[in-house]
Amino acid sequence: MDETAKRESRANLALEWLDYRKKLTVQNPRTKYRVIYNTSGTFLTAAVVENEVMDFLVKGQRIAARGYIADTKTYFCELKSHEEALYLTTVLNAPIVDKLLKPMQSRGLWGPRDIHKKVLELPIPKFDAENPTHRRLVELGKECSAKVEKWIASGGAGKITSIGKLRGMVRVMLKEELHEIDALVETIL
Repeated sequence: MDETAKRESRANLALEWLDYRKKLTVQNPRTKYRVIYNTSGTFLTAAVVENEVMDFLVKGQRIAARGYIADTKTYFCELKSHEEALYLTTVLNAPIVDKLLKPMQSRGLWGPRDIHKKVLELPIPKFDAENPTHRRLVELGKECSAKVEKWIASGGAGKITSIGKLRGMVRVMLKEELHEIDALVETIL
C-alpha cells in the first residue's frame, strides 16, 4: 500500500470513529427543536435547543453558528413543535423523574453518576395538546425558562461558574414552580 492510500485509509478510519454508528449523520440539521439531556452526572438536566443562527464573539472575531449537533455526552430527541419540546423538557427536569432514576443509576465514588438511556425506561406519555395536565406543564416550562433568562440577563449568576452551584441556585429560585411540576408529573407517570 502506498503512502497516499495509507493516509486515505487513516482519514476514513478517523471519520468512521467521529461518526460512530452514524450518530452524527443520522441527525437532521433542519430539525426545528431538539430536547437534549446529559448522559452522565448526578442529576438529570434537560434543555430545549432551538435551531437558529447564533452569533459568538471569539477573540474579536464574530462567528455565526448554524445548526446544532448532539455529541457523545448528550442524548437528544428531534421535535417539530415547541410545545412538545417544552413538555418533554419540563417532565425530564421534574425532581420526581430524577428521584425515580436514582436507583437505576450506576454509582461512583461520589454517588449516582450515569443516566444514559435509563430515562427511557420511565413511562413518560407522548405529548397530547388536548390534555390539560400536558398544557399546564408546557406553561410551567415557559414560565421557568422566562424566569431563568431574566435572572441571567440581570447578572443573577454573578461570577459563579460552577454548574452545580448554578443549578442549585436555579432550583431554589424555581422552588414553587418545581413543586407544581413535580405534582403534575407524578400524576402522568
